[in-house]
Amino acid sequence: MALLFYVVGALFFFFHLFSFLVAFFLLDGLVLVFYFKGLDLGFMFYEFIIYLDLVSVVFFRVVMLISFVVFFYVRFYMGDIVFVSRFYWLVFLFVVSIILLVFSPRLFSVVLG
Repeated sequence: MALLFYVVGALFFFFHLFSFLVAFFLLDGLVLVFYFKGLDLGFMFYEFIIYLDLVSVVFFRVVMLISFVVFFYVRFYMGDIVFVSRFYWLVFLFVVSIILLVFSPRLFSVVLG
């Protein structure tokens, strides 16, 4: 199980490096907006918007770097605690919610995240 979370930590580091390349494209003030259609109930629908600008990518890089460090060094500072797997999942869900918070331009999405 710990190997899975080392892989997740490596993916976080990869996303950190990849966002460095994305930041180069956003240096000139370019803004990327992605729309995702979510919940559709007929009378209402929810679409999720991801807003990429230079500031959000910089915050994303900081979150990815910190989460990479946490995922790789948790074995050293947590030791052999029984609930390490639960800690991994809680940190992973926290990181995902922070990523949604960073890229979301709507207040409703921020409250849900």
